[in-house]
Amino acid sequence: RLVEYAFATPWALKSFDGREKSLLRATGSGVAPESVLYRPKNHYPATHHPDYNRGLQNMARDALATAQVRALADETRIKPCLDTPPDQLEWGHRLRLERVVDLALWLDHYQPELAL
Repeated sequence: RLVEYAFATPWALKSFDGREKSLLRATGSGVAPESVLYRPKNHYPATHHPDYNRGLQNMARDALATAQVRALADETRIKPCLDTPPDQLEWGHRLRLERVVDLALWLDHYQPELAL
């Protein structure tokens, strides 16, 4: 639901100072170092190896086995990503799976109490 809220936020608010991620930077002000908040955008390289995709699909399946992740993730959008053969997984599908795994890791690390 937090992700839905973030996606629904108008672009003008997300970039109120003329840069991308303005809202995120403002939220992190005083929490994260300035060097992190204002560093240039950095695209990381991605692998296209089917073994990575297969491992990612397995990790996402494991993540979706937990009640908290299931409560927060839209399984109808994730299932096609899990059913696609690893060597045919598109970039957008990989991104969804990576976010599910990220969510599971974050929940496991911080152990928040969710009021759903």
